[in-house]
Amino acid sequence: MDDSNDRIRIECARAFDKFMASVPRNYDSAQFDYIVRGLVLHLDDQNPQVALALSLALDGGSQLTDACACLHCISEISERLRAAA
Repeated sequence: MDDSNDRIRIECARAFDKFMASVPRNYDSAQFDYIVRGLVLHLDDQNPQVALALSLALDGGSQLTDACACLHCISEISERLRAAA
């Protein structure tokens, strides 16, 4: 997601969307958490198309995690971003 080409980043997000839709329920939670954290980090992208593609990908994986885990992840990343600003 750190590529400078927005088209590549949008296609990566679409690939994650397909991946998230096919993740089995018994998928390794640590791996899933790592992926979600990486995607959430880029939700505030300056390009709204990238942000939308990422939100769709995360929505596709929402059936695999509970709201508390997602909110905790978003909160942690938000705190880090605020601290860095």
